[in-house]
Amino acid sequence: MNTIKNIAKLAGVSVGSVSNVLNNKSSVKPQIRNTILQIINDTGYIPNNKARALARRTKNAGNNLTRQVGILFPVSLHIFSNPYFGLILEGLRETLIASQFSIAFMYSFNEMEDPFIRAKIFDHEQYDGIIILGAIEAKKLASLRQYYQHLVNIYNYQQDEIDSVCPDRIPGCMSAMQYLIDHGHREFFFSGGYKTEPAEFDKERLDAFFAAHKKNHLELRKDHILAYGNEKKFHEMSIATPQAEMDNALIDFGYKKAIDVLTLRRGKCAVFCHNDYIACGMLRYFNKANIAVPEEIAVLGYNDDAVCTICNPPLSTIAVPKKELGIIGAKHFINSLKLNDKSEMPVRITVNTYFLRRASC
Repeated sequence: MNTIKNIAKLAGVSVGSVSNVLNNKSSVKPQIRNTILQIINDTGYIPNNKARALARRTKNAGNNLTRQVGILFPVSLHIFSNPYFGLILEGLRETLIASQFSIAFMYSFNEMEDPFIRAKIFDHEQYDGIIILGAIEAKKLASLRQYYQHLVNIYNYQQDEIDSVCPDRIPGCMSAMQYLIDHGHREFFFSGGYKTEPAEFDKERLDAFFAAHKKNHLELRKDHILAYGNEKKFHEMSIATPQAEMDNALIDFGYKKAIDVLTLRRGKCAVFCHNDYIACGMLRYFNKANIAVPEEIAVLGYNDDAVCTICNPPLSTIAVPKKELGIIGAKHFINSLKLNDKSEMPVRITVNTYFLRRASC
């Protein structure tokens, strides 16, 4: 078991020195402080703040609420400027405040590595639970589950481990594909996403793309799946890059992949883009190349971000009810707290996406 005594032993210092570092006291020399912090980080040590409190609060959960909630999110989000998660957060915040709950902290998954932030996050006596936006790695989720009874993930399904509120991507994708097929399209491209080990949100879009081909007996060409080239590099970029730069990178990707579409297509075709920014880049190149949209090539996005309405022509897309995800996620979190409802099988709530037609299809 990882304890403060073990940290002291590994660092070759007294328990008091480790305690002083954890309490951010200035009496410890910088070199020793850095050594202790590095060991804390490497071992994943979490201060045990009166562990019996969790059991006590679980027993009396409905009558012993702090009305304080924590929020964790991926570092890639740049949460306040992200058009997707910003709206989820807006729905969350409005619903929590309306029910007299407060957001006690907001940290990225990467910030959980900081021992001081980790100590705050795991001070579970202070908070009723945590709402997680996006996919969190298994090790960090396991640590959270040791300390919190009430955890809800919004946007991602965490393998039957915690309750989740997710968009059901299939209905909107299938509806859009069927619309294009019903209007004469027989050749399709999919642009963006990861070919190898796709995340759930990539897989569902591709599954719908494949299913529409199978249902309508259409030829599916592998060279029409235009995934990110250097997937590892692109994924790392999505984590570390500010939102505006990431949006521009996606637009640039779509612009370049539009050239591949023109090279590979046999005639009239449609492109299903992984997100609206890739689709925006496609439209820019097609306009430059004097390709008539949607008469020659139809373009479909995903998310219904604000960029859709300023594209030329305005972009048809699969709309994700982002704010509704936040509202439903907050309501489920609050209700489970008040009822002290924690069944063995986590609850999965889905919110349907839908096809929103504009001028590009």
